Amino acid sequence: MDGLLQNLGGCGVFQVLFTFSVLISQLSVAFSSIFMAFGNYNPGWRCLDNDGDVSISETQRHRNKSKLTTAFYQTGNVQNQVKSMNDENTLSFTTDFMFTLATSINNSNTSVYITDDTDAACKDFRTCQAIYFNPEASTIASEWELVCDQSWVLSLITSLQMVGLLVGALIVGYLGDTFGRKWTLFSSVGFNAVLLTLSIFSSSWQMFAGLRFLLGISSGVISFLPHAYISEFIVQKWRSVVSSLPVWTFGAIVFSVVALVFKDWKHLHIFNAGLSVLCFLPAFWVPESLRWLMVKQKDEKSVQVVEKIARWNKVKSVPFEDVSAISRNVKEELEMIKRSKFSKRALVLRLFKRDKLVISLVVGALWFMNDLVYFVTSFGVSDMPGDFYINLIIISSTDLPGNFIAFVIPNIIGRKRALFGSLFLLSLTLFVIVVTDSLAEPSDFKRVAILVLVILARTFQNIGFCVQVVYVNELYPTVIRSTAMGYGGFLGSLGAITAPYLLPTTSGSFFISYLVMASAVSICSFLPLLLPETKGKQMPDL
Repeated sequence: MDGLLQNLGGCGVFQVLFTFSVLISQLSVAFSSIFMAFGNYNPGWRCLDNDGDVSISETQRHRNKSKLTTAFYQTGNVQNQVKSMNDENTLSFTTDFMFTLATSINNSNTSVYITDDTDAACKDFRTCQAIYFNPEASTIASEWELVCDQSWVLSLITSLQMVGLLVGALIVGYLGDTFGRKWTLFSSVGFNAVLLTLSIFSSSWQMFAGLRFLLGISSGVISFLPHAYISEFIVQKWRSVVSSLPVWTFGAIVFSVVALVFKDWKHLHIFNAGLSVLCFLPAFWVPESLRWLMVKQKDEKSVQVVEKIARWNKVKSVPFEDVSAISRNVKEELEMIKRSKFSKRALVLRLFKRDKLVISLVVGALWFMNDLVYFVTSFGVSDMPGDFYINLIIISSTDLPGNFIAFVIPNIIGRKRALFGSLFLLSLTLFVIVVTDSLAEPSDFKRVAILVLVILARTFQNIGFCVQVVYVNELYPTVIRSTAMGYGGFLGSLGAITAPYLLPTTSGSFFISYLVMASAVSICSFLPLLLPETKGKQMPDL
């Protein structure tokens, strides 16, 4: 098959356009996956019970600048402007009045917003009759007052999304291998756009959490299928390059910038829904996987795809004889597989055949560990020193060096050594973070040092992940390649589900969180040594 692709132009115009058309789907997934880093952010709240500028007649919990519920506010010489009476307990006010009220609250001498869930702060939150959230940002935490005793809900929402990601990873292999790569990918992108739009109209955190679960399923499919899809159209030397393209990183950076601009969870969902629609448009141009069509013995469609590749790459002599030869070989091998008892087993069980057992166990462990480290450092950005939005942009940008390094290293020293080296350096960095946190005295220098070390750890983690993606695609044959990616994503999703409960909330838990990660990575770093090297070898089809 690699010979056929080489005769069709190798890495030509078609491969470039195809790679771009498929990979842009991951922009929306990056948005969705790290959204809860913003959604978990507590912009701060304050109790208005004893505010001299504001008097409250009844119990009120304020979440929205356009509406006050069961309350009657008087702010100095500001005249209340009642627009309408919705019911006996609810007053709606004009936007101008609410802007004046918010300005009065923000400019009062006692306008200090509480962002920490300390015992004293949470005691005030439970007894306060009038809670006002900082209008600087509208997040999931502020929308449904998920702080203090309700802060566990944020971890639950995040975990439900990751459970959905796990389900998506489970079904992507079956869907991709049964119905084809193209149909599976772009139907999930369309489903993604619908779910994001519905999320905007969530009336409760329970409804929002349910939609995040479904969003996780579609995101899981989109996350793990593209690289297997693309690898089946490009020759071996370009696979590590494609797997290292910083599409996810670019999506995370764009998300961080958009979050800084909008600072509103609904606006972020609108932006992402529009992005998903744009990502769906290439479905009208990209073809089905040539390898998959041949394995499924769809000869006529295979020829059409070959002609399309040749046309875009301006190859004058189409190697139809190669197509016929490959098709005959595939049919013969399929007949042999059908006669074997193993062919009757489920696709996922083929991952644990004797010659693939060790490989699959190692792949699962590495994927779990990689996702655990990634999401703990992503979701924990609000606990880092400095401005939340600047930190979010910095953490999102730290993956870029890893992407560029992963362009070159695997093709020089091989997949096995590159993966081992990046994970070993990651474990050392995490241990240095643990030592720095336990020995250094609290100071600005310590906080900055830990931030720099976390950035370094994310760089090594991303190098390892980029190498891991191309490595897994080369370790498994076409008939179970997307199943293998789905299996790896399944274990990775378990790591992502675990991440919200490993987030550091205090100095003590920070030490424990990073010690657990450092220990896990140090063990996993030696596992790649058990894998066969794939550098310079052709990808198997059956």
